[in-house]
Amino acid sequence: MSKLILLLAFFLHPQDKPPEKCAISGTVVDALTGQPLDKVDVWVDASGEDRFQPTATSPADAKGNFTIAGLEPGHYFLTGARNGYLDTDYGARRPGGGRVAIALEAGQQVRDVALKLFPYSVVAGSVHDSDGEPMNGVAVTAWAVEFKPGQKRYFDAGEGDTDDLGQFRISGLEPGRYYLRAELQTRAALVRSFYPGVPDPDAATLVEVGLGARVTGLEIALPRPRGFRVTVRFEAPAGLRTSCWLSSSREEYAALVRLVGPTSSSHDEFEFDKVPPGSYTVGADAMPADGASVSYSASQRLEVTDRDIGDFRLNLVASAAINAAYTIEGDRKAALKSVSLRFNAMGSGKFGEDQRLSTILGAGQYVVEVTGLPPGMYVKSMRSGTADVLREGLTVSGGGAIPLEIALSDAAGTLEGTLLDGADKPVPGATVVLIPEAALRQRSDRFYSVTTDQYGRYLLTGLAPGDYKVLAWDDVKPNSWFDPDFLRPLEAAASAVTVQPKGHDTLKLHLETPK
Repeated sequence: MSKLILLLAFFLHPQDKPPEKCAISGTVVDALTGQPLDKVDVWVDASGEDRFQPTATSPADAKGNFTIAGLEPGHYFLTGARNGYLDTDYGARRPGGGRVAIALEAGQQVRDVALKLFPYSVVAGSVHDSDGEPMNGVAVTAWAVEFKPGQKRYFDAGEGDTDDLGQFRISGLEPGRYYLRAELQTRAALVRSFYPGVPDPDAATLVEVGLGARVTGLEIALPRPRGFRVTVRFEAPAGLRTSCWLSSSREEYAALVRLVGPTSSSHDEFEFDKVPPGSYTVGADAMPADGASVSYSASQRLEVTDRDIGDFRLNLVASAAINAAYTIEGDRKAALKSVSLRFNAMGSGKFGEDQRLSTILGAGQYVVEVTGLPPGMYVKSMRSGTADVLREGLTVSGGGAIPLEIALSDAAGTLEGTLLDGADKPVPGATVVLIPEAALRQRSDRFYSVTTDQYGRYLLTGLAPGDYKVLAWDDVKPNSWFDPDFLRPLEAAASAVTVQPKGHDTLKLHLETPK
């Protein structure tokens, strides 16, 4: 009996007890009015990445109160969703803003959390033809700006079709500036127009939409369908698979002016029917069936005005063979697993165990990035002959073989610290970004960003050594720091930091407050 008691005492020793459960409770309110919101779904997830498989959920009651209990100790991200509002994360200063993690220790009950939901915005109006007659079945799309290193691109933020009165309504929008595109496909042609009624995005008027705004009465003029025939010809070696297309004349607007495919084709002749007037880039390629041999490609500007184009000629240029290899500097010498190359954000394949990779690229200018590196490792250099590919990019101008030598290093650095406001109080939920030197700003892998926790702390790891500017915002549109026009007026006041190989630096930051 005494042995049984001792055995039970051993298993019931306090140090073997499971950690006490935790809980988060608070109130959901309208971010503009501060009024409590009911009928809100509230959930938490531990990874901060998968909102569709939350760790736990709880509905808000009639007074906006919620409680999520039974949580294990750890870090959690809190989100709320309700009709009429954008899905909003705890700590976000703006729609789509950074999330703030809530740290829970064993048995901790975090109370009085204020989860602020942002109401969504709406744009509405009508589409009519040149005679003022309403047009039914027109697809109207709101296009917003997104930022990539050194450039802007556009994405579909919402859409709605016109009814029999020519009226449309697009809801669920974040505040921002939008292109409104009206587009109609008929038997005659595909026709499109940008608000208030122009064919080219450059001439369009952007619609300014505030938080929770209802922008109505917008009128878009859309011409009745009118199209022309375009015939494109080029010479391509026999046995290759050929293709041809029309796209926007500017890469920046590629999403706004959709790809146009041919209505008929042969090996070296492609006919496009019902092409609306406008500016285009004609693209073509000739590809081998195995994808590993020499291919050919070409692109050229084309203006479609008021007549058919019967013989538009393209000159194809041969692709080049890219022979890439990497070496490792530092303590790690063994080949890495799952390391791949990307050219202009398009994947090309993984390196083999011999630390080499071969691929085919058409003529063009490429930003080359290495993905799949383990923590603490970065690209130290990237060269093709005498060219510094890391800073200048990779130029492919024709056939032949192009070497690409990549040096990796395990000497990445770390930067941490606290962000304080003008009263020396921590700023939670703010965005801290490391901006690289100007020559590297076309590379997304040289920008580093993080959101401060509830104590205003930040931690940036895996940093490539070099000179950086450090910027912090209490409220900033995600990825806007990739836009040079956005950064230019801010750099003079930014903190400078030099990351050393295997360095671990601490930097206290102060948030600039408007005067």
